[in-house]
Amino acid sequence: MYVKIIQALAGATDLFSDKVQDYLCEYSDNVPYNEEDLQRKELQEKLDRVSERHMCKITDLSPTPIHSGTVSLVYSATINNARPVVVKVIRPNGREQMVEAINELLILVKILSIIPSINIFRFDRILEENRNTLMRQFSTYTELNNLLFYASATKDDESVKIPFAYEKFTLASDDILVMEYLEGKRVEEIEDKDKEEFGYILAKQAVNSIMNSGIYHGDLHRGNILFRENEDGKKQICLLDFGIVGRLTEQDRLTISSFYMSLGLRRYDDAVDTIICSLTNKEVFDALSEAEQDSLVRQLESIASTCCETSVGFGPHEIGEINRVLASHNLFLAPVFCKIEMALAMNASVSKALETEDTNITTHIRRIIGETVDVSLFDV
Repeated sequence: MYVKIIQALAGATDLFSDKVQDYLCEYSDNVPYNEEDLQRKELQEKLDRVSERHMCKITDLSPTPIHSGTVSLVYSATINNARPVVVKVIRPNGREQMVEAINELLILVKILSIIPSINIFRFDRILEENRNTLMRQFSTYTELNNLLFYASATKDDESVKIPFAYEKFTLASDDILVMEYLEGKRVEEIEDKDKEEFGYILAKQAVNSIMNSGIYHGDLHRGNILFRENEDGKKQICLLDFGIVGRLTEQDRLTISSFYMSLGLRRYDDAVDTIICSLTNKEVFDALSEAEQDSLVRQLESIASTCCETSVGFGPHEIGEINRVLASHNLFLAPVFCKIEMALAMNASVSKALETEDTNITTHIRRIIGETVDVSLFDV
């Protein structure tokens, strides 16, 4: 449990090297398990009970998990002796372990926050804002709803594939999820010539999901995304594991959309205005002198323009830099930015692996915004 949380915090701050973060990603996909975690006999019995009622028999359940995460174990199997599927089952006692891990890390973070160089990252706020999201992973019923919502939101996008879910099993048992088995390459297996197109597809999926549907995948690390060509030979990404999916309020959707739209259009002053207007304690900003306000705005605009006009790109580290500047004036980002920061952190290793000499997540977003927004509407 600690690894998953530390992995997200590390990605949000560039606290660890790429090599260490890659190790954390790999470990989180292959977390050790014991006999108590397996409970394979009990799992087969649950599957058989549902199969008898709904005429959808699960057979060929793999002897051991093909994937072991911090929250669940995943087995391969076959449904109705024909279609390959995966069976995801929540680890026993996982919820209690996650609660304990979060509480203990919060204590540690509060102790470490007396160190200024660590306090600026505001780990405590990131953890608190994402506590409920982390805990919702332990309900496969919640994950099923997330998957179905995502499938509905992307149904017209042939470049995005969401696995089909066999709902009957989850409705019968809130610790099981049966889905179609999808094949594809992991990000480290992609050839250099394909990185730009896959990077664009990934960025477009993220932008469209947030701006149009107010959702985002909060756990899109290397183990939860596959890359392939569909039946028509067109490139396609397969999204997996919907245990952590963020749903934005309409106001938060508009805030985040406005922020990234401003970055995409190189309107850095508007991006900074969005940040300031959504501060949790804007009255503190209003109380600053005009000179202090101007200085703060210039610093924030500099961060936005530097990362967007260079090869750096805009990611969790840049939101961390914005946090650092705001913290120096005792100002705090809106909670929605903390949630997006965690999602960007989990996705950082994938986005970085898809970068080319000329493209990164920011250049893709800029292209997407340019393709979808009538810029003349803003030139009033």
